[in-house]
Amino acid sequence: MTGIGRARHQDDQIQATVEVRAVNNKFLKLNLRLPDALNGRESEIDRLVRNYLERGTISIHTQLTWVQQVSPYEINEDTLGQYIGQARNFANKFHLEPPDRLSDFLNLPGVVGDQTASLDDDGDAEWKVFEVALKEALENLHGFRQTEGHAMQLALQSHCEEISRSVKEIQERSPQVLDNYRTKLKDRVNEWLSEQGVQVETNDILR
Repeated sequence: MTGIGRARHQDDQIQATVEVRAVNNKFLKLNLRLPDALNGRESEIDRLVRNYLERGTISIHTQLTWVQQVSPYEINEDTLGQYIGQARNFANKFHLEPPDRLSDFLNLPGVVGDQTASLDDDGDAEWKVFEVALKEALENLHGFRQTEGHAMQLALQSHCEEISRSVKEIQERSPQVLDNYRTKLKDRVNEWLSEQGVQVETNDILR
């Protein structure tokens, strides 16, 4: 049975939008349109889908959006504060002017951390968000098909009841229709034969 299910899920960084469409097929066949971050997850998606569906051609469209941009660098405020404090103490001790530009400290070890090393390169973060959205979309698809199936059942039941009423009406009227047809046939034959001086009775017609 055909159907569609959509869902959206996000955490503090990633938003996944998933649309699942199903059309009739004797076997289960997946058509996937995935972002690069989910490449290599096809077998996991297949197992997940089989928990909800047994047959049909299933098309899954996915969009991943970063809702919070992560800077590749981060300033370590504690380390920077320690450097500034030490510089001021040293300047006071030796009667020197302390550095007054922040850029003088940014190149010191440990002040600026490289965040790119901590970003998720294996797609686990994207998968976790996508998995939740996919499950919800499959559940919505199941609900859609149940609703549509119930509507089709009601429509079919209504048609069957209408057919039954029509058959009953035909059965009730058929004797009268036959009588009317017999009478009309008799009248037409008599009208045609009257010119010949022949009178046809009902028994003659039946023979």
